[in-house]
Amino acid sequence: MTFLADLESKQSIVDPQTGRPSLYFLRYLRDRRGALSDLEAAIIGRRIIAGAGLTGGGVISDGDITLSADVQAILDGLGTAQGDILYRGATGWTVLAPGTSGQFLKTNGAGADPAWAATGSGGRWYFSPPLASSLPTLVSPDANLLTLTDDTDVGLLVDPGVVNTNDDLRCAFKSISSPTSDWSVEIGIQSILQGTNYINIGLAIRDSAGGKLHVLGPQTGTSGILGLNCARWTSVNTFSAATLLRNYSLASDVLFLRIRQVSGTYYFDFSHNGKQWHNHTTQTNSVFLGSPADQVGIFALVNNGNADSRSYYNVVRWVQSGL
Repeated sequence: MTFLADLESKQSIVDPQTGRPSLYFLRYLRDRRGALSDLEAAIIGRRIIAGAGLTGGGVISDGDITLSADVQAILDGLGTAQGDILYRGATGWTVLAPGTSGQFLKTNGAGADPAWAATGSGGRWYFSPPLASSLPTLVSPDANLLTLTDDTDVGLLVDPGVVNTNDDLRCAFKSISSPTSDWSVEIGIQSILQGTNYINIGLAIRDSAGGKLHVLGPQTGTSGILGLNCARWTSVNTFSAATLLRNYSLASDVLFLRIRQVSGTYYFDFSHNGKQWHNHTTQTNSVFLGSPADQVGIFALVNNGNADSRSYYNVVRWVQSGL
């Protein structure tokens, strides 16, 4: 008969009158020289620690044997690093190692493991910024590039850099792995645009071989009126035409922009809340780009050498599919 079966048949692990380990149990351990592997199973599987007289752990002994029932010692078998979190995984108890300073513990619902997540933006549902490293291709007419900085509180910080006397687009792109397939990118941005002429920021797509771009985002006009513009650029320093410029109040805290390709047509969409989307305009790649866009990313227009034409902004959301 096995150790556990023998003990279970006699129901004598704990003396019901004294609340202490029974003499039979102690003698059994002595005769088996401790029986450590079976003992561990007994402690965990039969909940000796939770039995009468052992609720808080402790030491039980009889003559030449000593058994530690210290809860901390048992838990230390799972993890000893300060900040370890014990949780139940799919197949058993496990430990989540400490995260990065400033992160919070996020539940992923029933049937999924908890995980560390970034804080920021008041814990708002949409806060899912891209990392600067996820937009590795910096494009500009000259050596002045966008500066991207990761920030756990407000997202990806975008600094357009010094101004020039020309109309310059400064961009940060990632590749579209299958340019002819359907794909979608949605971003959320926060900014205050000054009332100078032709400041433009937002989301862009580009045919890297030909250099042509479509850009979508808020833009100021000559009188400082703010509108939502979708524009064509022959290159990053050559404006072609405004596909569609409409004046909107754009009063929401976050402006959500989306470009998606569906069966060869690009849809340029916007939203005030990231849930209700409105189409701004559409274009096929044959109309202007010529070839399907193979890059998507963010941009800032630096215009006319005016220091006020710089526009700092931050990206608080990046959601993609099909890339």
